[in-house]
Amino acid sequence: MILREEVLNYLLEIQDGETIPPTNLENIIIDFETQSKNLETRDLTQAAITDLGDVPDKLNNFTLLTPDQILELARRFGWTINALTQWDIHNTNFKIWIECILASVAIWDFNGDFWRAVYPRLAEPAKALQGCAVVIHDRVPKTFVPSQAPIWEQEHERGLWEADRTENWKQLFEMAQAFPQLPFLDGGARQALLALRA
Repeated sequence: MILREEVLNYLLEIQDGETIPPTNLENIIIDFETQSKNLETRDLTQAAITDLGDVPDKLNNFTLLTPDQILELARRFGWTINALTQWDIHNTNFKIWIECILASVAIWDFNGDFWRAVYPRLAEPAKALQGCAVVIHDRVPKTFVPSQAPIWEQEHERGLWEADRTENWKQLFEMAQAFPQLPFLDGGARQALLALRA
């Protein structure tokens, strides 16, 4: 079985500069810019699934794809890579862009394989990580722990806040995994933490 990271590395190698954009994700950006819509993570997730829902199956069955299918996959992957490398915090709508990019990354990734494949090839990794930090800061835990709650719950909440405040991404990632159901990390937040931890 070919590892996801190896497949992504191969797609990066054969990428010919042409890209196939995820139209639903791009439409969210256009709608946000023209209609001042609120950003909902569920809308991003749904758009990414609509655009890229077939990608995980194709990556898992990579050896069965034809050369044309592989090239098409590389071009679809190319949009995510280009968007990630061209993302700029100085753009007016930088938050919507990084959110859409991370929604796309969430489809391509499996347990951090995307970041292991892509991070060494980023021309400006600090720029990409800056965008990921923006996403995490936007997800500051909105929690309430009653005073009569067990002491470990109170300490966990304080730890989450402190990890976010000090940008200790490894600790924040590990603490967020402590409760697989609460708090729930959406795909974009999870990808941002995986990138920052990498």
